[in-house]
Amino acid sequence: MTDAPPDLTAVTVHRGSLDCLAALAAQTLAPGRLEVVAVLEGAAGDGDAEDLDRFAEKHPGLVRVVRAAATGGASRAAALAAARGRYVVFVDHAETPAPERLERLLSAAGDADVLLCGAPADLGGAAGTAALAALGAARLYRRDLLDGLDYPDGPAAAELFALRALAKAAAVAVCEDDAPRTAPTGSPLDHVAAAERLAEAAEDLDPEPRAALLSGVFTREIAAALDPRFLALDAFARAEAWRAAADFADAHLTEGLRAGLPVALRVRVSLAQHRDLELLEAALAQTAPRYLAEDGRLYARYPGFRTAADLPDEWFAADGEPLTEAFARGVEPRYLVWTGVRRSDFHLEYSCFLPVEGLDADAVRVGAVRLPDGAEPEPAAAVADFPERETAAAAETGPDGTATVVTARLPLEALAGEVGKWALRASVRLGAHVYDLPLKAPQGYVRREGELRGVSVEWGRKRSTVVKVRQRATRHGASRLLGFLSDR
Repeated sequence: MTDAPPDLTAVTVHRGSLDCLAALAAQTLAPGRLEVVAVLEGAAGDGDAEDLDRFAEKHPGLVRVVRAAATGGASRAAALAAARGRYVVFVDHAETPAPERLERLLSAAGDADVLLCGAPADLGGAAGTAALAALGAARLYRRDLLDGLDYPDGPAAAELFALRALAKAAAVAVCEDDAPRTAPTGSPLDHVAAAERLAEAAEDLDPEPRAALLSGVFTREIAAALDPRFLALDAFARAEAWRAAADFADAHLTEGLRAGLPVALRVRVSLAQHRDLELLEAALAQTAPRYLAEDGRLYARYPGFRTAADLPDEWFAADGEPLTEAFARGVEPRYLVWTGVRRSDFHLEYSCFLPVEGLDADAVRVGAVRLPDGAEPEPAAAVADFPERETAAAAETGPDGTATVVTARLPLEALAGEVGKWALRASVRLGAHVYDLPLKAPQGYVRREGELRGVSVEWGRKRSTVVKVRQRATRHGASRLLGFLSDR
């Protein structure tokens, strides 16, 4: 009697290190539900083969070694031929998946043909054309869906394989991707070559799915080609790369596709296509632009905005998309001081620059959020509306060139009811979103404790400001005096 096939086959190409295989062997899937197919390509050395064989011997029934004479697509095709699982997942040799990761992915797949990780939730269900924009998010494939599919070679091989699988799929599932994202690899010309290969594969598609595929190509491959880290290349290599991206945009970028790109990428692609390489490189270096709120619109002040001829405002429009990371990076603390002469007047005054011009006074709120024991302040997030605050601060705003100055006064008496910690946060309505931000401590000297006694500030994650209330601040009258003396 033969054993029942496993639920999942994890395919990985062995590249010397056993870290990935060790992480796969530690997965929480019950025995018999997972198999690992480790591919040893023809170019591997004898030492690699011996290490891999020894590892497989220590994990019988889990790890199988497949020797492939060729590399690239041929080696993955050999692994697929050997795979027995109901689903297949390709695991990069540099990944070390968390122990429960594959079990979560398998559960999320349900009965779908393809599982996309990190794609928008509305791509789930029928394998519609929008899923083509998320080729890089394809993670799990139903094994019988892959019969007859060759694994391609060359740039964008994984995306081309996902395209072919999605063309056969009847249902797609989506889950959040908690795997760490790696920085783009390869040269910018490699990424443009991958984009060209995918665009060529899309030629036979109908207009709607072709547009969806090209949208994904711009947000993956062309975005990788226009990554700021390539500013470190020499001037000749940079110019060659930027021209290649510009030529691709000339051939494939419609105004509809341009309008759908995130503003940072839209500016980069548009400046490349405009052949203004000096402005392009300045925009690549600008990771925290300032913004302009004007007549109900929001614009990102990347280099060239209203300073260079023939650059339309629409290239810089940022109305609907979340800008959480870039906006939070642009917030600059000014000062933090203690004010007041009587207990009822004691305040913590905090001031900062927000990286936006034209902000309405009612678009900013500041307050303190109680932190559970041992918790750190939450990172910046885009939310639908102003969150409720346990303690609100009186906030004033004013213009300062292309920025807005915010000065907030937090009443300390309101925090003195019990011992604990509070995170100082601002909420800013900008365009279609409210950005909920931890407020950073100013650089340089900051007086950590003021009045009332027993209330102090400390720094949380990434210098976020935390107000700490000790027992001394919660006592009144004689008990407060005794507490003061005992603390001395």
